[in-house]
Parts: sequence; structure tokens; C-alpha cells
Amino acid sequence: MTNPMSDPDVQPRPPRPKLAIVRPKAVFVEHDKGAEDVPESRGWEFMTFLLGMLLGLLLFLATMPATSQTIPHPLDAHLSAAAQSELRSMVARSGAVFAGQVTQIRARTPQGQWLDVSSPAAAFTPITSRMLVAITFTVEQGIRGATDGSTYTLREWGGLWTGAPLNAGRYRLGQRALLVLYPERNGVTSPVGGTDGVLPLRGSGAAATVDIGWIQARLPRAEPSAFAPSRPVARPISSISAAVSADSIANMPVATRIAPFTAASAPADDLIAALRFWTASTPQP
Repeated sequence: MTNPMSDPDVQPRPPRPKLAIVRPKAVFVEHDKGAEDVPESRGWEFMTFLLGMLLGLLLFLATMPATSQTIPHPLDAHLSAAAQSELRSMVARSGAVFAGQVTQIRARTPQGQWLDVSSPAAAFTPITSRMLVAITFTVEQGIRGATDGSTYTLREWGGLWTGAPLNAGRYRLGQRALLVLYPERNGVTSPVGGTDGVLPLRGSGAAATVDIGWIQARLPRAEPSAFAPSRPVARPISSISAAVSADSIANMPVATRIAPFTAASAPADDLIAALRFWTASTPQP
């Protein structure tokens, strides 16, 4: 066997190269002398400041009163809050609300005949509970259950007329009023609150006014103040000699709380605008 190391045809293996160890060199970065170093903590402080400002703004908006509550309604100058509440309660019970003028008044007799207000018999024929009275209005301002320019016939039970004749009863020809009526039942209705649901309308155009003095009459005029607690008498009553007459007692001043003032009339445009708003926000019964 031939020795490979002595065979001339076999080339010797080249020596292995030595591994070179490369050490990282230090890199020196030179800061710009004109720039300022900003600490990282300042960024967090700025973010905290912005978050605090945002939370404060949200808290301010949440506690701020609504703008609609600070704007007074034109009707506030003529009606107190209690008077407006009284009128709104009437509107909530209404089936028809409109401003109009009376153009016809008729009564149906128990025999089924119609008696007109312009007839001679209307002066001496009393209206009874067995009769039906029909009052026709030309609608000037429709608010609920009536439209502008239409006609509305109010049919009332004759018993509401308390025996008055047709030409001297609850309505008259040419009368203009703002009516708040109950919903019809069996074709018959009446003003809400009796005659309170018929508000006289005076004037025309922008100068038109509605008589609302009745609202003040419905509100409590005065309420007695609470009595002071009794205190013991310093000496026996038998030793007190004083003559007190009935007149002096009647004329003694009594502490009372007067209801807020309500004007006798209000602009028709302002009142009608309020009625339209109330009827729109109140479902019809």
C-alpha cells in the first residue's frame, strides 16, 4: 500500500487561515453645541396638562345651563308662571283651539226645527236642556282641530244656557274670541272650564289682544300666613281689662301672600304662538 504522503501525485493540503478577531471600535457622536437637551419627563408633563384642560372644559360644558332656559318667552311679560301653567292645563284637555268670529247662532227645538238668532221668536224663546245650540265660527287662526279660513260649528247642550233666550245667551253675532274646547263627544262639546275657555279677542293685526284677566281670578288671591306659636301669658287673663269690638277685629291687618300679577290682556300673536307650541308638544286627548 502506497503512503499518500510519499505519493508524488498527491498534493499537500494548504494550511488553514487563522481567524481574525475584530473588535468594535468606539464611535463618538458629537452633539450640536447650539441644540438644547430636552428631558423626556417634560413631554409627559405637557400631555398631563392638555388632559387636565380637556377634562376641565368638559366639566364646564356639563354644568353650564341650557341656552333655551335663559331666553325669556315674550309671553312672560304678560303672564306669570302660575298663569301660564293654568292655561297650559286647559290646552292639555282641549280637542280644538282656534281664534274666530261668530257668524251664525241657531237652536234646534225638541220638535226638530231650527230657530235662528235673527228670528223674532229668538227674543222670547228660552233655551232648555232638551234643545241643541249650534254656533258657527269663521276660523281666523287655527291652532288645534281647525284650519285658517275654515268654518267650525260648536254644538252645545242647551242646558248650559240656563233658560236664557237665543239672542241674549252665551254668544252673539260678530263676537270674536279665542276658544279652547273640549274634545267632541256624540257631536257635542263646550269650552274648557266653562266660560273660561272663551277668551275675548279685541283689535286686529299686530295690535290684536286677548283678554286674559280671568286667569288672575282663577289663581289664589291671597293665602294667610302661618300662625306664630303661642306664648304663655305673663299675668292672668282676668286681670286684663280691654274692650275689643267686632269692628276693630274686622279691621285688623292680616299677613297675606298675594298671587303674582297678571296683565289684563296679552298680544294675540304671542299668545297664539305659545298655544301652538303647547298643543304641538301635548298629545290630543
